[in-house]
Parts: sequence; C-alpha cells; structure tokens
Amino acid sequence: MSTILFIVALPAFLMFIWLGVEFGLVLRAGNQAKIAADAVALAAAARLPAGFDAVAADATAAAAANRAPDGPVSITIIDGNDASSDLLFGYWDESTSTFVPDVQNRTAVQATVRFAADNANGAPGIMLSGLFELGFIDLQRTSVAVYNPPSQATTLLARRLFASEDATIDAFGGVSVTRASPNGNAVSVTGNAWLETSILRVAGPGIAPGSENGIGGQVFINATVPDDPYADITRPTVPSSAESDPGSGSGTITVTPGWYPNGLTLTTGTYDLSDGIFHLGGVGLDVSGSAAVVGTGGLIHLVDPGSRITLSGSGSITGTSYQAAGDWLGVSIVGSAQNNDWTLESSSFVDVEGLVIAPRIDVYLTGSSRFDAAGCVARRYDAAGSTSSTFEEAFITSPDAQAGRARLVD
Repeated sequence: MSTILFIVALPAFLMFIWLGVEFGLVLRAGNQAKIAADAVALAAAARLPAGFDAVAADATAAAAANRAPDGPVSITIIDGNDASSDLLFGYWDESTSTFVPDVQNRTAVQATVRFAADNANGAPGIMLSGLFELGFIDLQRTSVAVYNPPSQATTLLARRLFASEDATIDAFGGVSVTRASPNGNAVSVTGNAWLETSILRVAGPGIAPGSENGIGGQVFINATVPDDPYADITRPTVPSSAESDPGSGSGTITVTPGWYPNGLTLTTGTYDLSDGIFHLGGVGLDVSGSAAVVGTGGLIHLVDPGSRITLSGSGSITGTSYQAAGDWLGVSIVGSAQNNDWTLESSSFVDVEGLVIAPRIDVYLTGSSRFDAAGCVARRYDAAGSTSSTFEEAFITSPDAQAGRARLVD
C-alpha cells in the first residue's frame, strides 16, 4: 500500500519541486534585472549635467556590467523620451512619489531593463518549458534615480524667492536663498505654484507655511548657503564716447557694441546685439510690442541706477552670451549696481544662453511671461500668474563641479 501511495504521489511531488525551481529561476532573473536597472539609473542621473551623450555612454556601460540571460545587459537609449527608449528623462514628484516624464525638466531618470524573447537580453531560462508548452517568461524592472548635486551647487541664488498662482520655477542645479529671516518671508510658494529643484537651501528658517507642498526636492533650513561668486568682480568699463541710437526699421537691425547713455527702447523689429558689450544707461533695455533682441557673444550691461530690463507684449531677449575671455565669460546680462526692479509682463520672455548676474535687482514675472537662463543671481525673484522660469547650469559648486552623484528613489 505504501508503494502504491508513493507511486501515486510521486508526480505531484515532482511537480512541486519543479515549480519551486522554476519560481526560483524567475525570481533570480527579476532580481538581476532590478539590480541592472538600479545601476543604469544611478549612472545616468549622476551625469545629467553633462548632457545626453555622457548620460547615454555611462548608462550603457553600467548596463553592460550586469548579466542578462543571453549575455551582458543591453538597453536602448533614444533622446527625447521616445516610446521605445529604456531611459526616460523627467523629474521625481516628491508629493506623490511618482516619476513624471518631462524632456524639458531633466532632474531624474527612469531606467527599464527588459528580459524577453524578442529582446537582445533574451528571456529567463525555464526548465521543461518545451515539455509543458509554457513558452517564455517576459519580465521588466524599472528604477528611478534623481541627480544629487555637489555640495553648495546652485543654479538660482536669491535673497528672497516667491512663486504664486500657477507659476513654475525649474532650477536644475539647486536653489540657495540667502535671507536668514525668522518670519517666513524668505521663501513662499503658494497656490498651484511649483518649484522644481534638486535641493533648496535657506539661510534661515523663513519658509512660509505650506510652501513645502509646492517644492520638489530636498529642503534645508538654517543651511549654509554660498556667496555670490561675482560679488567682487569689477564691472565692465563704460566707454567715454557714446554710440548713436540704432533707430528702427524692417528686418534685422545690427546694433554696434558700446555706450548708450539713454538705453534702448524698442517696440518693433529685430535687433542684433552680438560680439561685444552693450552698456545701457537711462531706461536700460525696454522691449515691447513685437520687438526682439537677439545676439551671439553679446553682454548686456545695465549702468545707471534706474537702468533696468522691462519686457511687455511679446517682446523678447534671446541668445546672447558673452564669449570673450575674462571675468564675464558666459554671462548674458549684468544688472545695475543700485537697487531697482525688472519686469516681464504678458507673453514676453528672456531666453539667454548665459548667466544673469543681478544681485541688487528684484525680478518680477507676471502674465504668461518666461525667464530662461543658464543661472541667475537676484535680490528677489518673484514669479506669479502662469509664468515659467528655467535655470539649467549649477554655476556655484564646491568643492568639485564634476562630482556628480545620484540617489535612488524607486
């Protein structure tokens, strides 16, 4: 009787053993895919400031250091968040703990490692799959990592920072607020406004209640914040003789570098400010209507106490960034040495390639205006309405600007 019972139970016993082995093989493959996805995400996120090519190279190398069923892990990387890419760019929403794909806001990456029969990595090996016609097991694992900037990394440096209504501020390399205010008016993010940054450092405790709900990234109060690296740099020398007003007309008007004691007031046309320093006194630079300021290799230097940037209508400033060797290399706009304010209204915008250095200036954005630059120093940065601001370069870093790091969040 025992022999009969054993013979009857043996197939079931062997089936349980087989299922346990198969489950173990699939579990191991899943762990291998997850480990590979973690490595790819960390490698990619740490290199985000260096651009797509550097990210792709390091992510590919990190993948190949892991094993897939058919050899080293391989991934497909396509810029622009293509649907077939195994590496997506975006940001990590701390409030919902979710990854949000966004090709314009690259502070995090999502890596996917796929093991499948139709993938170069192959499918996990399954014992007796042909006998029982189980086919292949396909699986994938994802990981999300965010860029963790070096100590003191800062893309936007301001004494006070305000965002309200539907305004968005994206400061890729970190935000530092220097006012050590105890009464909550150093940083305020209200309404549907959103501050997306890897890290926010505030010199004091002054974050208005509820502001944390509108901040993506780590927040540190009573923190050590960096100094303005341009604070002690000598301002550009203003020439003794003035240039003639460029006037107005159709097409593109070339503006000669030099001293404009009354500033420039532009209402129509396109004005090319390239290859030199444009010293603007008087009103500074007032661009309204459909006027557009463009430039390559130009530096806008606001000279007088009342010289300011005023943009309205669809007026715009684009492209300019000083390329001559020296202290102001890579800077687009230098604000006046006296306190005043800049205003961007309606659908006007600034979209410059370099830094905006204006430590004595209050910058106000309203309407649907836009302010995009490599980085910015301001006394007050105030964004309201449906405005957007993007700052992409961590121009303040210590001790090592190349010391990219990342942390896993999912």
